[in-house]
Amino acid sequence: METKERMMQLIAALGLSKAEFERVCGLSNGYVNSIRNTIGSKGVAQIIAQFPQVNKTWLVFGEGEMFNGDSESHPETPSVPEESRGNNVAVGGNASNISNGTSEKTILFALTEVSEMRKLLAEVININKEQSQRLVMIVDRIADRI
Repeated sequence: METKERMMQLIAALGLSKAEFERVCGLSNGYVNSIRNTIGSKGVAQIIAQFPQVNKTWLVFGEGEMFNGDSESHPETPSVPEESRGNNVAVGGNASNISNGTSEKTILFALTEVSEMRKLLAEVININKEQSQRLVMIVDRIADRI
């Protein structure tokens, strides 16, 4: 079974749409459709972080069972409240404009997701700073040799 087929099978088993799955995992829109031969390590990490019951070996290589532990039980998605599936949370500028009819659980879920996105962004910024500093050091070394 190809990687993309496994991903589609996982999404179906979790009871999510592709868009919901991508959003919950912090993957870009269209990520699932763009999969060719493999899933990048960052994508795997983001999926496993949100769905720790998924067997990483199955996800990456297609070996073993889809879920860790008891293969007969397919645990529901733990990080997505039932009320928030398929709901869009409209939050304006300073989060003072939350659309009517949005449940408290959905709002808390959205705030949790925003917090996780901030953490990921902070990591990316730190990585880029570190890479920039390394690049400057390499350029300096090369300049010293010239």
